[in-house]
Amino acid sequence: MKGTIGCNARGRISRVITGLVVACTLMLLPLQAMAAPVYTITPLGTLGGNFSLASGINDSGAVVGLSKTGEGQYHAFLKPAGGNMQEVGTLGGSFSSASGINDSGSVVGNATTETGDTHAFLKTSGGGMQDLGLLGPLPEGFPSHASGINKSGDVVGDFCTADYETHAFLKPAGGDMVDLGALSVPYGSTYSIASGINDLGAVAGYSAVEGGQYHAFLKLSGGAMQDLGTLPGGYSSYAYGINYGGDVVQGSVKVKANIVVEELPASSGFFSQDVISLLHGTIF
Repeated sequence: MKGTIGCNARGRISRVITGLVVACTLMLLPLQAMAAPVYTITPLGTLGGNFSLASGINDSGAVVGLSKTGEGQYHAFLKPAGGNMQEVGTLGGSFSSASGINDSGSVVGNATTETGDTHAFLKTSGGGMQDLGLLGPLPEGFPSHASGINKSGDVVGDFCTADYETHAFLKPAGGDMVDLGALSVPYGSTYSIASGINDLGAVAGYSAVEGGQYHAFLKLSGGAMQDLGTLPGGYSSYAYGINYGGDVVQGSVKVKANIVVEELPASSGFFSQDVISLLHGTIF
């Protein structure tokens, strides 16, 4: 069964590309339109290869991400503020990628196991790699991915269900993985991904909705998943992160109660100027 399950292929690659398009577009804005302060780009290096990608940073300036090694493999890295890039490790396989880090230095991401499966992991500061596994007893080949972690050690991400659906999960520190469900059941299927969690336990992400589109969602601690909708004329939105106050960032389409998400306009394959201005004006 391993290698045949496409739970997370649907929408995952396009979401990564979407995030990169937003980042690149913002970098191309005229300098006079950029708000102060001006930031400096600092190369972080690699693990010996010719590629690296940063995915997360904590309040201390420690950065995590993915880098190509001198042996040609791709491994998760941690670069402490003022320190050198170091490998995070794997779950026995040849691949790992880090997605988030909290202020205690705990890192989350996904990695391959000895059998080649992809599982979410948690690595605490000074501790070893912990395989977060899946929700319920599932055979080999079902993947999971961790996307974010808060100061309490609560982890969010996504996993493949026994029905071959991708669902967002929350794993409270010291607790069991919980299925967060989805916004709706389009065409008899469900799909959701949790992208981030803040220190109040609020979760942001995106989910399939009726009509085969995707909408950003916000789920407050103990509450139901809320559809954040889209901007007028838009059809999909994706939330990629959330701060302490509840502002969803880099997922595009709408401002709602100080929550910002990211939008794909219905008439074009590019982001509209309104969305670019919205994203640029709310980066923090």
